Amino acid sequence: MTGSLGAAAAGLRIARSGRIGGERDRALLHALLRPVARVGEAQVLAACGATAMIDVSDGLAKDLSRLCLESGVGARVGASDVPVAEGATSEEALTGGDDYELLATLPSDAFDAAAGALRERFGVTLTDVGDVSEGAGLVAVDVDGNERPLEPRGWDHFA
Repeated sequence: MTGSLGAAAAGLRIARSGRIGGERDRALLHALLRPVARVGEAQVLAACGATAMIDVSDGLAKDLSRLCLESGVGARVGASDVPVAEGATSEEALTGGDDYELLATLPSDAFDAAAGALRERFGVTLTDVGDVSEGAGLVAVDVDGNERPLEPRGWDHFA
């Protein structure tokens, strides 16, 4: 996945609180109010061999579940591998929305080239957050290797 997650959700939390602190709070509000679509980055990932891709506008867990459902696969996510924006919580990174970062599946031998191209062309990081698995379902793996179901929570337009 590109960039980091949770900035927009943290910005929403700050906006709702009415208490804006320093530069970090302003940066989180900016992430909420002025999201950046990763169009060029998507083209680079596609050129590097991405086999599936989705923007994380409804939350990582929700959008990953959609990508997996449409592809007929499951996924294992290293919970500690998910890049969390400074000032955001890990929960905001997993289930918050409006970050518009990209989640893509790539062949393992294409990751380094894609990461290098994104860093060189856009200054954007690419992080390996997990693996595609056979069957259905999402699993979060903690640093000790313990697994738990990853519930597909996030923004639901029809709720």
